[in-house]
Amino acid sequence: MAIQIKVNGELLTPEQYEAYKKKHARRAADNLSDIFRDRKAPGLNNTDKAFRNGCNQGDLLKRYGPKRLAQMKAKAKKAGLNVDQGWEYYGELNQNSADPDDPSGWVSPLETRGDIARRIEKTGNAAVGAVTVKGRPGSTERVHKLNPRIVSRKAREALRKDPDLLEKCKKDPKKLVELKESIIAKHAPND
Repeated sequence: MAIQIKVNGELLTPEQYEAYKKKHARRAADNLSDIFRDRKAPGLNNTDKAFRNGCNQGDLLKRYGPKRLAQMKAKAKKAGLNVDQGWEYYGELNQNSADPDDPSGWVSPLETRGDIARRIEKTGNAAVGAVTVKGRPGSTERVHKLNPRIVSRKAREALRKDPDLLEKCKKDPKKLVELKESIIAKHAPND
């Protein structure tokens, strides 16, 4: 009677089991060499602690300067936040985009990736990276407008160059609207 060994719910012959052991030992040695190389246990790359360490933006004083940092902290204190120890400021989390120092950009040292993802979802934005959040439909598309003065100037130039077009636009105002739309389509910035 041949000996059969069950591994992960599958019956293996002794030869298959020996091959499995060699392969598994090789994989374990690779994992061990990774641990020694990186000087940390496996599976710690996707934790909240690793996320916070990776998101550290450095010294706020260096980034903003003493005067602006004091203004930002004063606004945060008015909003009821105590941002003295370990708090980081991320302008991307601002809910009020008109105010660059909006207190909603402050992140507590206790906030996890999930907390930050919920804050990003609340603003309707999208994020890809350490925190991945799908934005609201259309939130990633930018609406590019062309200054109306530029549109008018380009339309005047086109009408001066083409007298037939000028006559068409005088007879039918829709032609002028079509001309302006074509100018916007041609000259508006695209990503």
